[in-house]
Amino acid sequence: LAVMKMTDKKIATAPSLLYKGSRDTYAFPKMLECVAGKSGLLFALRDGDTHRFGCFIDGEIIPPDDPTKANQYKVPVFFFSLSGAYDAPTKIEMPEDSQWVNLAGTQGVVKDTEDEPLANVGIGGGAAALWLGFAVPGPAADLSSCQQWIKRQHLSDGYNGVINSNDNGTLAQDINFTCTEMEVWQVQSG
Repeated sequence: LAVMKMTDKKIATAPSLLYKGSRDTYAFPKMLECVAGKSGLLFALRDGDTHRFGCFIDGEIIPPDDPTKANQYKVPVFFFSLSGAYDAPTKIEMPEDSQWVNLAGTQGVVKDTEDEPLANVGIGGGAAALWLGFAVPGPAADLSSCQQWIKRQHLSDGYNGVINSNDNGTLAQDINFTCTEMEVWQVQSG
């Protein structure tokens, strides 16, 4: 409920669970099948028993036309922490120039700014990022391999986590992690 309030939307219907890693598998094509074409997507991740966090994309997941390519597009995004990095549910706003989705096709890969292959999905950019299916080189074998970071100056007040040598904090237990659970909910406004 706390995250739903963070979306600043009048919720038309109860949120619906589109994808759950432990139920649907962590295979990237399966996640795409479950969420493609849907909008108002809340990505909820759990890292161990203590860290629950994610991001909200106020738009659609749009795969590229060519499954060997990636599709990068601007869409409103914010991050949130329910537990672990903050003592209370916290919304982390991103500057407009850091609100992107970068989505690989089922046979493609998302690359970083230095053209290195990293992941299946990249959310954010510049100020913060959530990478799903993360590896160096990527993508990883499945979506549960992740990386999440936020630049220190964009962290909300009350952050309890560690700041690394790149001046980044994370909402997970560590910047690179294997998520214990991943869910994608659709939040529809009315």
